[in-house]
Amino acid sequence: MATGIKGLKFENDAKGRAKKVIFDLDLYGEMLEDIIDGIVADARKNEPGIAVEDFIKKQNQKRGISVRKSKNAPGNHPKISAKGN
Repeated sequence: MATGIKGLKFENDAKGRAKKVIFDLDLYGEMLEDIIDGIVADARKNEPGIAVEDFIKKQNQKRGISVRKSKNAPGNHPKISAKGN
């Protein structure tokens, strides 16, 4: 079924009800990415989360990066070094 909107088309079932939408990705690709991101976020909203500090720690471990706080650094900021240094 034509919609009169460039790059947008509906496919209907035998009873004429819209069942599928076909988008021209060149025209609507970015917008669809945002819509799909929203759908995925909504589907995951009840999944357990992880604290950002724990996520960073796990990612650093995967990459072999050790982070330790320096007693002498201004503001006691963490020092980052590659594993083995």
